[in-house]
Amino acid sequence: GIAGLRFGAVSPNDAAGEVSDFLVSMDYTMPEHLWMDGIWSPAGIAQWQELMQLAGIALAQERNRKELQYAASHDTLTGLFNRGEFNTQLDSMSDLENASVLFIDLDDFKKINDNFGHATGDLALSTIADRIKSLLPPDALACRMGGDEFVLVTPRTSDSASLANDMLQLFEEPFT
Repeated sequence: GIAGLRFGAVSPNDAAGEVSDFLVSMDYTMPEHLWMDGIWSPAGIAQWQELMQLAGIALAQERNRKELQYAASHDTLTGLFNRGEFNTQLDSMSDLENASVLFIDLDDFKKINDNFGHATGDLALSTIADRIKSLLPPDALACRMGGDEFVLVTPRTSDSASLANDMLQLFEEPFT
């Protein structure tokens, strides 16, 4: 008889053991001359290897596409939305007139870069972004607008005054 196979290739997430989605899924029926009496012929093996190479290429292209899409929409230092993606996300928010906006501008941040170097400044910005992310409600948006400025948009269902106070307390903790 004719052998067939159901082929599916998955692309793993960065998170350990998670699978994000199916990238390739196809039905493939092996022609009889490639599969005879339950034994792969040399031509069948070669075709199988070619199929696996193509699947590997497809997985790599999908991974690259996702990485480029992420890089185009996120700040490389903090992982927060960049200004362009932030505006896109704002346009898609349904209840924007009832949202709260928090603007964070780090006073005298230039002194950190001047006195301790840009690597230390980058580390401070990254740490600040991590602290912001740790307090954000799930349906909030966060953006690094540039330099030392961050913008947060929370739906009215969130307690924005409490969030602002929590942010201030979080920034009072020393950076280690």
